[in-house]
This record gives sequence, structure tokens and C-alpha cells, in this order.
Amino acid sequence: MSVHLAKRESEQLKRAIEAGDFERAPLLAEAYVVAIRKEIEAAANVKERAAIAEQARSFLEDRLHLARVLRAHIGAQLGAARGVAFYQNTSSEQRSWQFEG
Repeated sequence: MSVHLAKRESEQLKRAIEAGDFERAPLLAEAYVVAIRKEIEAAANVKERAAIAEQARSFLEDRLHLARVLRAHIGAQLGAARGVAFYQNTSSEQRSWQFEG
């Protein structure tokens, strides 16, 4: 049963990170770790426990890498949008000059 729970949690975490849902990702990562701990506790022997732990470590490392890449990509997009906003053509603004004298 815990194997299915860990699988479900890993899929939810994977989808959240791929969707850029960085608010939910930490909560889902925590739930995944809890599910993995239960899976390790239910494992029959040390070798199986080590395999589960290694697979979980690898999965989390991959998700962390993806999150970093997506964060950098989103940051680049925001930086580009900010640059465009600063240098927009202001010719559509109506300006008037008034001389007194």
C-alpha cells in the first residue's frame, strides 16, 4: 500500500514542478518523503531499503534540478518583460509644451 502512496505522491510532485506550481511543491515533497519513509519501514530487508532510498534520492535530485531550471527560465522571462516595460515606445503618449511669456 505504501508503494502506491509513494508513487502517487511522486506523480503529484512531478506534475506540480513541471507546471511551475512552486507554492505546492514543498508540501508535496514533504508528503513524498513521509510516503518513502513508510515504504522503507515496510521493506523486507536492508538491501530493499537501500534501493528504495536511492531511488527516492535520485527522484528528488531530478525534481530539484528541474525546479532550478524552471525558476531560471521564469526569471529570464520576467527580466525580459521588465526590460520591455522600461523601454516601451512612449510616442503614443500625448505631450504638450506651453510657453509663457
